[in-house]
Amino acid sequence: METRANYIVIGAFTFAVAIAAVLFGLFAARFATDRAWNHYEVLFTESVIGLSRGSPVLYNGVDVGRVMELNLNRADVREVLARVDIDAQVPIHEDTVATIRLTGLTGTAAIQLRGGSPGSPLLRGHGEQLPRIQTVES
Repeated sequence: METRANYIVIGAFTFAVAIAAVLFGLFAARFATDRAWNHYEVLFTESVIGLSRGSPVLYNGVDVGRVMELNLNRADVREVLARVDIDAQVPIHEDTVATIRLTGLTGTAAIQLRGGSPGSPLLRGHGEQLPRIQTVES
C-alpha cells in the first residue's frame, strides 16, 4: 500500500473544482444581469436608519428589487431620496406606497411597497425625471 499522496491527482482535482466554481459564478451572474429593471425614486421625510445601498425592496413581503442609491435631497436636506431598481415584471401603479420596514434584529431595513390596485394607471416619470413612488410614515 502506497502511503505517499499523489500530488498530480490532488492538484488536478483542486484545479477542476476551481474552474467549476468560476464557471458557475459566470453562469449565475449572467442570469442576474439578464433581468430587466425599472428605475424609481422614493422620497422619505423620515429617518432611513438601517437602509443602505443593496437593501431589499419588498412588494407585499416578496423581494422585487434593490436600493441603488441613498442621498440627501439637495432642495431640502430634511428629506432622503432613494433610487431603487425594481423587476420590470412587477407593476408599480400610481397608488402604490412605500414605507421603511425593519427586517431583522440587527437593525437592517427594507423598503416595503404595498397597494397598487389593478385599476390604477402604471406609475410613469415626467420627462427626464424618474417616476416617484409615494411614501407613508411607517
